[in-house]
Amino acid sequence: MLKPSPLIFATTLFLSPMALSSTAFAQSTVAPNEQQMLQTALNSGDKQRFLSTIDLILSSFPEKRQEVGDYAKNLYPSIADEIDAFIANLAVYKEAKTDTPQNNFQIGSVVSDHADFLNFDKWKGSAELGFSTTSGDTDAQALAAGFEITRDFNSAWEHSLNIDLDFARANGTQNKERAVGDYQVFYRNWDRGYAFGKVRGEYDKFSGFDYRFTESIGLGYTVFDQPDLKWSIEGGPGLRQNKLENGPTESDVVATLNSNVRYWFKPDMNIGNDTESTFGSNRITINTTTDFRTKFSSALTARFSLELSYDSKVPLGTSKLDTITRASIIYDF
Repeated sequence: MLKPSPLIFATTLFLSPMALSSTAFAQSTVAPNEQQMLQTALNSGDKQRFLSTIDLILSSFPEKRQEVGDYAKNLYPSIADEIDAFIANLAVYKEAKTDTPQNNFQIGSVVSDHADFLNFDKWKGSAELGFSTTSGDTDAQALAAGFEITRDFNSAWEHSLNIDLDFARANGTQNKERAVGDYQVFYRNWDRGYAFGKVRGEYDKFSGFDYRFTESIGLGYTVFDQPDLKWSIEGGPGLRQNKLENGPTESDVVATLNSNVRYWFKPDMNIGNDTESTFGSNRITINTTTDFRTKFSSALTARFSLELSYDSKVPLGTSKLDTITRASIIYDF
């Protein structure tokens, strides 16, 4: 476990008064015996036991919802979103429970599960703004922006939309214009296994392609689900379309293999990697992003990332390997 230097610790104290004060408040109002119960559940390595302990505490003290939730997320940061969703669905905070069994996938329940899909007050999101440096098809310094929204439905379904943008001009000429977006749906109602569906689109004016799309479905498995380490792998079949600039559209049946790993040095500091690999008869593409994040307030996070994109078959005059280095600030809302 890495130890923070005095300089980092002092900087954190200076930049994070809101985060520090909220943590202190949570610890001061969560009784010592309740803290011990949560710590014991954490030490067992059983996520479900940890969530059940939260349920046990809040069943007796429902007025401690915020404090116990904050304290639990500080102990187990890798499942912070799950803790929020779990607490929101506890019987003590809901007037009625659905009679539909939640342990079995039922086609008829999909519509009812998503009945309030357009209620955007229940979606969580983040906005990102910073600068990027690219190499490969284009060597440029660009303005980088990003947007992400996520939502859980009935503790089993998860939806997310993510968009990344990079734009740059030099001497009055556009020399970088790239947009990448993906929409993902997860069904997580098994112990560590889950199902997913994903659509990814990419537009890069200087790549030799007008656009690129990939649609995939498959199964995933959470290899590690620990307080400070979360790693999942997934894969399945899909379709891919590549529209060449001033040329035809290539269509291909593909296989996908993805990996997502994140490690927390401490609750407000982590490093992770997302790798997406697509294998087809015409080409192999690999996109991998490694990033480091550190929170310096309850809503603001600094992010530094390196993205590598490889394509085994590219149009003449373009590069097989492109890199994007970003430094940005993320605002959670």
